Amino acid sequence: MRLKTSQRSGFALIILLVILGILSLLIGTLGMQVVRQRTEYLRREQRLQTEWLVRAGIDLGAAKLQADPSAYQGEKAELMPKGRVEIRIERAGNVMAITSEATFPTDDEEHAVVRTQTRRFHRMETDGRIFLQP
Repeated sequence: MRLKTSQRSGFALIILLVILGILSLLIGTLGMQVVRQRTEYLRREQRLQTEWLVRAGIDLGAAKLQADPSAYQGEKAELMPKGRVEIRIERAGNVMAITSEATFPTDDEEHAVVRTQTRRFHRMETDGRIFLQP
C-alpha cells in the first residue's frame, strides 16, 4: 500500500508542475502584451505630437510672414522640449509656400518621428494690412 501512496504523491507533484508551467506561460504572454501595447501607445503619442508640431510650424511661419513678409526667411525652433521644427519659406510672386519639418523626440534619433508639411498662401494687401489666404 505504501507504494500506491508514494505514486499518488508523485503524480500530484507532476500535475502541480504542469499547472505552474501553464500559469507561467500565461503570465509571460500577458507581460509581453502589456509591453507591446505600451510601446505602440508611445509610438502613437510621438506621431501625434509630431503632427501637432508640424502644424504649429506652419502657423508660426504664417504669423511671422504676415508681420514682416519681406524679412522673414524661415527658422529653426524648439517649440517644446524634445521637439524641433524647421520652417522654410519659398516665394513666387504673391504665392508663398511655407514648409514645416517637425522632429519628435530629438533625444532619441533611432525612434524619432519626422513629418513634413507644405502649405501655400496667397499674399493679399487691403487697407495697408497684409493677409495670407490659403
